[in-house]
Amino acid sequence: MFFTGTPRGSSSWCARWTSGRLPTGARCQAFPERKEFQQSLKAASRDYQKELNYQEAFKESYVAYAPPGLPGEVETLLASAEVPDMTSDTDSFITLQGLYKAKAAKDTAAVAALLDEGLARAGRPRGSVPREETEAFCKNARKLLTMTTRSIEEEYGNNTCNKDEISCELGDPYEVPEQTPIVWYLALRAADSFKTKNGRYPGEEDDQVDGDAAALWKITKELLGGMGVETEHLSEKHAQEIARYGASELHNVASVVGGIGSQEAVKAITRQYTPLDNTLVYNGLAGVIGRYEL
Repeated sequence: MFFTGTPRGSSSWCARWTSGRLPTGARCQAFPERKEFQQSLKAASRDYQKELNYQEAFKESYVAYAPPGLPGEVETLLASAEVPDMTSDTDSFITLQGLYKAKAAKDTAAVAALLDEGLARAGRPRGSVPREETEAFCKNARKLLTMTTRSIEEEYGNNTCNKDEISCELGDPYEVPEQTPIVWYLALRAADSFKTKNGRYPGEEDDQVDGDAAALWKITKELLGGMGVETEHLSEKHAQEIARYGASELHNVASVVGGIGSQEAVKAITRQYTPLDNTLVYNGLAGVIGRYEL
């Protein structure tokens, strides 16, 4: 027997395994049931250590009993003609590939029919959208994404900032908590507030560093209080470091951030790939990047 190590293959095996064990349509949810199902996959193989397709099925067994779901950004997806990576013999793979392609072609035809109906209602001739465009759309439908970004004004407002995101990220720090990118984001926000009040960034002159660090730490605490956010990872040491570097731009850090920015510009210009939403913090000292929706 040859097992197709795909989600569909696992689901089919799971359906046969649950028959007579669980109520119709039920999935194995309890831990003992899941373990028993996993062991049944091993038992069905002739030599588990040599049969990679069964090892793949065992590794991905959760797909079979996990409730199906879709990302919040989309609803029902069309079938893809692409077969997931798997270990298989040639004949089985070609057969499976044919099934995937047939289902994808059927879904594409259904979309084309719905599109023609929509064109007719809009007073446009049926078939005015080239078939190639419809096929390309259906082929890439699984990559569809709806994104609604927030304004800088919303990000900087105490009542409109994403407090939940900030608190959540502070509660799940980097392995060195004080180097967590969101911590430095808050420190940089305080530096912006310092500039608004004083017309310059903290520490721009060497003889101002100590005094600016103390003033910056006071602003930092006011910023956290206004947001209603608490953290033990942001300390006076961060204010001292911000003041010490005096708004300088290190060429190696600037090159990394500039490269990321240029990639985002290309995404916006070409309208391809998923753009960043919406804040990225690069900590060159720790070599870690944080992306946040603030």
